[in-house]
Amino acid sequence: MEPEIVSKGDFKVIGITKRISNDNAQQEIPEMWKQFILNNYLEKIPSLKSNSIMALYTDYEGDHTKPFNYTIGCEVNSLDDVPADMNGVTVPGNKYALYQVKGGLPDSLIETWKEIWTSETIERKFESDFEVVKGADEVHVYISLK
Repeated sequence: MEPEIVSKGDFKVIGITKRISNDNAQQEIPEMWKQFILNNYLEKIPSLKSNSIMALYTDYEGDHTKPFNYTIGCEVNSLDDVPADMNGVTVPGNKYALYQVKGGLPDSLIETWKEIWTSETIERKFESDFEVVKGADEVHVYISLK
């Protein structure tokens, strides 16, 4: 799948965050999504700019094989009122490779990430990558580029 190259300005996200790595991601990420839904975190996020749920990958210690922060949340207008059990993140503007994943979730999303990890055509920045849930069967994956 060839990505579209897009630019996006700075934006802010409030959500739940955990430090993870690919070693424990298959256990940690589904558990985080479960907690996000069961604890109604979407309802607790103040100053929503959009109610589209996002997953952020930030603060990489190196490449995709090293630990990073994983945040599930939503884009907000302000980080002035971050709830105590959540985290506020400012994502800097950047150029991104956009992969539009449609159908067959979560398997198609996993396959897209495998393609990203092995790609020789994109130069990853490892600054801030993110996924935006567009619907029950569609996710857009944004990979920061150098």
